[in-house]
Order: sequence, then structure tokens, then C-alpha cells
Amino acid sequence: MWEVHSGRQFIGRLEQGCDLLETLNACCRQRDIRQGLIQVIGAVERACFGFYEQRSRRYLEPITIEQGLEILFCAGNISLLEGVPQAHLHILLGDVDGAAVGGHLHSGTRVFNAEVHLQELVGTEVPVRSHDPQLGAPLWPLRGGGD
Repeated sequence: MWEVHSGRQFIGRLEQGCDLLETLNACCRQRDIRQGLIQVIGAVERACFGFYEQRSRRYLEPITIEQGLEILFCAGNISLLEGVPQAHLHILLGDVDGAAVGGHLHSGTRVFNAEVHLQELVGTEVPVRSHDPQLGAPLWPLRGGGD
């Protein structure tokens, strides 16, 4: 575990038609948010999300849905990946019939409307995401001793 405290916070609305993940990554880079939290509410015109298959240690082919969906929940974190701030988000979406789908947010999700809360986290150390060979995904490193 890393000890952190709240830094700067930003709220705002994203433009219709923008790529949700790419726009959030750009917001983090422009503001030099190296670690933080993200929450999003709103709706999408197109969704692209995936699932990490634990047995094969890889992401399955992304699921793309070409219809309007409500963002029921979208949250995640920001950390450095190869020296660049990168958002890692999961999204839960609902359709007109109340059915829900979701997973790991991918590029290709097109915003209808989205209100965003970015919260910077500040600490003496920044967790850096890197490839974990045992689990096969870019993850934060483990810290021993319960610290």
C-alpha cells in the first residue's frame, strides 16, 4: 500500500462524440495527473469494453455495442504506464430494457454526454504500472510487509 492524500480535483463535461478513454488520458496528461481516481456518469453512443480471461492471461476480443447506453457506473484509477499517465477504468452500462453489460473500458467508446470527476492523489511515491509476468497484465507492484 502507498500512503496518499487528495491533491487537485477537476470536474467537467466531455464533448459529444469524443473517445471516452482517449479523452480522459489526454486530460490526465495535460494536467500532469500521475496518480488519481476517476468517476464518470452520462451516456455513450457506442461502447467498447473487454474482459480479462484469467486462464489464458489475456484480454479477450473487445465487445462493441453500436447503440446508445447509459453509464450506470464508470470508475478507475490513474497511474504511470511506461512513464505516461494512463487511466484504467471499468464501465457498467445499461440499455433501454434495463439490462446491464460492462467490463474493462477500451478505446472506441464514443461519448453522448459525460460528466467527469478527476481526483489527483499525491504521495511520496507513485505506483508505476508494469507487466506482471505471473498474472499477464500491466499492474501495480506488490508491496511486502502490509505497508
